[in-house]
Amino acid sequence: MVVFISPVVLYGYQFGIGLWSEHSKWAELGSFLSGVYSPVIALFAFIVLLVQASWQSKINKYQYDISYISANRDVIDYYIEKMEQYLEKKNEQGVTISQELVQKYYAKSEDALQLERDQISNYITAFHPKVSGIWSALYPILNAMGSNSEFPYEHNYLGSIQKIETILTLPVCVAIDKVYFCINRRVNPSETLFWEGGKNITSGST
Repeated sequence: MVVFISPVVLYGYQFGIGLWSEHSKWAELGSFLSGVYSPVIALFAFIVLLVQASWQSKINKYQYDISYISANRDVIDYYIEKMEQYLEKKNEQGVTISQELVQKYYAKSEDALQLERDQISNYITAFHPKVSGIWSALYPILNAMGSNSEFPYEHNYLGSIQKIETILTLPVCVAIDKVYFCINRRVNPSETLFWEGGKNITSGST
């Protein structure tokens, strides 16, 4: 407000302001006001445009983030449903695949897995390829979401992890993580999402 009033006050103080009868006086005042206020108004308009552009950029990013996360959650839900359906199937001994995986791999230590890595990898690839396939498809999606610590990425990442753990149960997730470790040579135990959470349970029962 001061920026807009000050030029008029200064002009009036220096030259006086009144209802002049001479056209030239009004022309001089108009020329002065135009010269002063045009740059000020242009600067003000530029600032407004910058603010609008900044807000629009934030809105666009938020909309993209929500759309990206929503699409990923749909894919995650699809894979979880397919994994749950497969794990509920029974093998020739009448044991569900989830029970089989937990019995065989949940309590195995890293050293034991290293010794039996090829054997486990060949067995899963031959008899339960869906387990490794679905898990291998889930990991890149979860890791991509987890790599961004900003809201809403981290919030949805943690929610997805909790959802998977709740539906499949932690022992099953740990067992599949260990199978995933055996099949994928580039994976370290520290990079798994569920095995690390179950280490305190499994470390004493090799």
